[in-house]
Amino acid sequence: MVGVTVPLDPQRIMMYSRLDRDKEQVVFKMTEYSNLAKGLFESRAEMHRRVYTHQKVKSIEFMVCDALTLAQEPLGIRDAVADGADIQMYLHLDDSLIQRLQVLKADQYECARDIQKAQELLLQVAKRKLYKYVQEVTVSAGSPWQDKLPAAEEIIGYQSTSATGVRLRAEDVIVCETRIDQGMKSQNPMDRVNFYQTRDAEARDRHFPITVQEVTNMFGTVFQVGVLSLSSEAITPSNLVCTVARTPAVCSALKYVFVYTHKACSPRDVLVKMWIPARC
Repeated sequence: MVGVTVPLDPQRIMMYSRLDRDKEQVVFKMTEYSNLAKGLFESRAEMHRRVYTHQKVKSIEFMVCDALTLAQEPLGIRDAVADGADIQMYLHLDDSLIQRLQVLKADQYECARDIQKAQELLLQVAKRKLYKYVQEVTVSAGSPWQDKLPAAEEIIGYQSTSATGVRLRAEDVIVCETRIDQGMKSQNPMDRVNFYQTRDAEARDRHFPITVQEVTNMFGTVFQVGVLSLSSEAITPSNLVCTVARTPAVCSALKYVFVYTHKACSPRDVLVKMWIPARC
């Protein structure tokens, strides 16, 4: 349904697995190394990269978070997460928050304007008028962004209005860092998996780990990637600086600014992963 092929054979995993009762751990036949490494762990990272952190998914996430932040007082979010809060209040923080926000009577609260903005954001989500995804780069080792994200103020500080005629504010952009891994951050999860073999009758009951070098040199050696993405709130109704008609110019300005934000960056420091044309 999402266009991502998962090369996992669960039947083989079940067939060639056994329980190590001493270590209380499931172990697998050594022939299933590739099935586990590619079908399970690499597929997990691929699903996160292409589905769970897809640009549209992140845009909706940002908009819903902004809406809930604006309406956190009437929804009781702040009280539910405060120290010493009643657990029953916390348990009510479920998916019904969205429906409760949609039917709130704004004029009954002091923060009526914030509630209206929040409801407008949810309406924009329903109409698919989302925050615009602008640019994404992979943060490589040695990059100036590896340990510290560039602030929105820093990004817009390098903009030039001569080409686009648009002047951006810090609140017009969202900088987001996403770390995608195979389940153990920068470590190889296969290092924690134990295997057994059947060719040697004397060693059939012995369980052991396998290093990737013992299998093939074609597996990767990087198990976590940091992705820095930039989105724009320019098309939201509450934004008074940019209108829908000017959104393409905003996207173009942000693309240029984002890639060349940090003066210390060189083309080798920042690898452009995706370049989305400004289609608004």
